[in-house]
Amino acid sequence: MIFAAYAVGVITALVAFGRLSDEVGRRRTLLGALALSALSAAVFLITQGPGLLLVGRVLSGLSAGIFTGTATAAIVDFAEPGEEGSACHRGGTRLPRADCRRAQPRPRLVGVGALAQAASLRTAGLVFAAAVACRNPQRWVPTS
Repeated sequence: MIFAAYAVGVITALVAFGRLSDEVGRRRTLLGALALSALSAAVFLITQGPGLLLVGRVLSGLSAGIFTGTATAAIVDFAEPGEEGSACHRGGTRLPRADCRRAQPRPRLVGVGALAQAASLRTAGLVFAAAVACRNPQRWVPTS
């Protein structure tokens, strides 16, 4: 149920706020989504049980849904004149050709990105392990 709350938030945001950026502007909509994302992070920080975790997941899903709809509209806005209707397939999504030409990374950059991601995951894991060890140090000291 907690896992599905994120999907409920995304679908709700896409249906309910799909045209919001057309009415109030892309920047305002993105700032609202950013505020929802920060609020969901705060809820995740203070959660003590499944109730607040569920709320945090829904807020996170709402934020992602608003970001997705607005970013897709913004990509179409930035297409070169005359290319608004043309699109290419990239990663299973349809994006304007202008985006596809400008955003294709070079193979070397992809490799560097993969290495950086692996290093950041290791660093995050080490920081988490240190935090757990510092929270209850008696648990890690052998008793005999």
